[in-house]
Amino acid sequence: MMNLFKGEEAPWVRKGFDLLMMKKHGEALETFAQGLEKEPKDPLGWLGRGIALSSLGDDRKAMEFFDYALRLAPQMGRGWFRKGISLARLGRHEQALSCFEKVLKLDPAHALAWYHKGMSCEALERCRDAFDCYEQAMRFSDAKEIRERRDSVLSLIQQGNR
Repeated sequence: MMNLFKGEEAPWVRKGFDLLMMKKHGEALETFAQGLEKEPKDPLGWLGRGIALSSLGDDRKAMEFFDYALRLAPQMGRGWFRKGISLARLGRHEQALSCFEKVLKLDPAHALAWYHKGMSCEALERCRDAFDCYEQAMRFSDAKEIRERRDSVLSLIQQGNR
C-alpha cells in the first residue's frame, strides 16, 4: 500500500491501516468504526473502513464508505482507485473505468490504475484499449503480471479479437 500519510492523521487511522497491512481486517474495521464515531469527517477513516470491508469480501458495502470518503475528499486518488477495484469485482467495469480515469488524472504514473483499467477493458472485450493500458502501466512498473497480461492481450489481438 502506498503511503497515505502526511504526518497529520489521527493515531487511530494509522493503527487501522497498520492492521490492514497485517491482514487483520476485522480488527481494522473495528478500529476505523470506533475512530469515526469520534471523528466522522476523517476521509482516511472512511477509506480504511471501505478497504477493510472490501478485504473481507463485502464490496457492495465498501462502496458506501468509499463514496463517503470521496465526498469529503474528492481529490483522494486512493479512494477512486479502491472504488474502481470494488466496482470491477462487482462486474461494473464501465463505472470502474471512470474511477481509474479519475486516478490517472490525479496521477498519470499510477501503474496499478493503468493495470486495473486494462483489466476492466479486457472484461469489456476491448483488447486494443487493454493493450494500451498495459503498455502505459509498463512505463511505470516492471511487474511480471503486467507484461504477462499485455502479452496475453496482444495474442488475442493477433488472433483477430478486438
